[in-house]
Amino acid sequence: MNKNHLKKKKTTAIAIIKQNDQLWTTSLDIAEKFGKRHKNVLQSIENLECSEEFKRLNFRPSSYLNQQKKEQPMYLISKKGFSLLAMGFTGKKATEWKEKYIDAFNQMEKAVFRLARQAQRKGGLAYQKARPG
Repeated sequence: MNKNHLKKKKTTAIAIIKQNDQLWTTSLDIAEKFGKRHKNVLQSIENLECSEEFKRLNFRPSSYLNQQKKEQPMYLISKKGFSLLAMGFTGKKATEWKEKYIDAFNQMEKAVFRLARQAQRKGGLAYQKARPG
């Protein structure tokens, strides 16, 4: 299990994590934002009727330390995984958080691509300067 040492603190910021060139949120953050118990979110993930491949690619088992410093299970969840999981959440509050998560994933994705393009341009300029001419 990947250990993410997250403290459970109520916030309006959405947790989007970049790991291995992919963006993730956490089951812990989803539980907090949607007003659900974390164990119920974990159960919802485990009961999803999707292919094992989809689950493996979009729900990565992980862990966090609770207030008693005990390791607890959680999932890192991709944008696709979030979309599938959140489809089952209903109500006005749930819809508001769905929109916020989708916006947060999209903003982070744009930032990552912008940085990658900048790095690629810098690499191209470095190559052009280093070429014998």
